[in-house]
Amino acid sequence: MQAAATPLIDVRKRSLNIEMIFHEGGPRVSRPILVASACAVIRNPYAGRYEPDLLPFMEAVKPIGASLAEELVRSLGKDQVEPTARPRSSA
Repeated sequence: MQAAATPLIDVRKRSLNIEMIFHEGGPRVSRPILVASACAVIRNPYAGRYEPDLLPFMEAVKPIGASLAEELVRSLGKDQVEPTARPRSSA
């Protein structure tokens, strides 16, 4: 699946990781815990220079994050997903 690229965003690569945890030093679980992560490597259009307004860039990458999250949910199965991280505050 390819995220829609805008002139500002150039996705170089994407990665999905699904880890199956059977135990972490404690008793073995009957059903493994799945821990998933996703990332994208993008070209920095501002590399090597000062850019006073990064808000357009931040808005442009939001669809990539949404696409990665949707892909993770599809990969795991919706019934397997329980979010554990809170979105970062922009304040």
